[in-house]
Amino acid sequence: DNDDAWDDFEVQPSSHAPPEATQKKSQSAPVEPSQPLPFSITLSPSIPDISPSDIPPTTIPPPALLLSLFPSIIANAQSSFFNPLAAQPVSVRSNILASPSAQRFLNAYLLIGVVAARLIAGRKARWKRDQILAQSMRIGTAGGKGMKLAGVDKGEVRKEEREVTEVVRVWRQHLGRLRSVVTAANAAVSSSGGGKERIGPVPELQEMIPLKTATQLDGGVPAPRPCALCGMKRDERVGEKLEAPVQDWLGEWWLDSLSMHRSCRNFWHEHKDALQTK
Repeated sequence: DNDDAWDDFEVQPSSHAPPEATQKKSQSAPVEPSQPLPFSITLSPSIPDISPSDIPPTTIPPPALLLSLFPSIIANAQSSFFNPLAAQPVSVRSNILASPSAQRFLNAYLLIGVVAARLIAGRKARWKRDQILAQSMRIGTAGGKGMKLAGVDKGEVRKEEREVTEVVRVWRQHLGRLRSVVTAANAAVSSSGGGKERIGPVPELQEMIPLKTATQLDGGVPAPRPCALCGMKRDERVGEKLEAPVQDWLGEWWLDSLSMHRSCRNFWHEHKDALQTK
């Protein structure tokens, strides 16, 4: 890989103001560099906001199928952003990383890692909490009182573990480069005098991620249902090494009407069509 290309990265002064780091669209469009960027920076199409008629999705597949999407998403990001960026001169890299497009890309890419962490952390809990999923995938034998639900099919469990291992392997393969790019992007923004919120943290994916319940003093807000995608409850967290401190208010982080994390909902909205081909 091209991780070594970042060893001597030096931040050059930049005059580009960065955007506000938020999961929602900025109210005012940030100004892009006057010179065109040497390559296109996109991660996902524009995702519409929720409407009052939206309801929690009921067709979300098992964790193994959701996790199978991540290796191609990660590979896409490498070919469309990280590899072209590494090929640029150092001074050009700085200008790119200080641009609003790059800042949005990196924030969105880190949220992909957060969604992966939630799926890994919440996958076992989702089988217990998501009744639609549980009833569609459990196996059992008929008894005197009808069908008796047994455990989740062992083949599905093995498939899920394989997908977790592969997602973690692929993410770690590019983790060094990602950390370097995020550090350089924050330094580029700082040198430009933008004073905006820093990007990060960079998620450190593990095959076992414990769920932690946040107290109300820590900002934990209870909800009647867990997230429809990852299975985590609203007041459960994956830890500061995986996700920035949560600001759970005004729908920025949790969508009450859908019973989903905002980033989980956006992931589902963007990738649900791709699941039909799997």
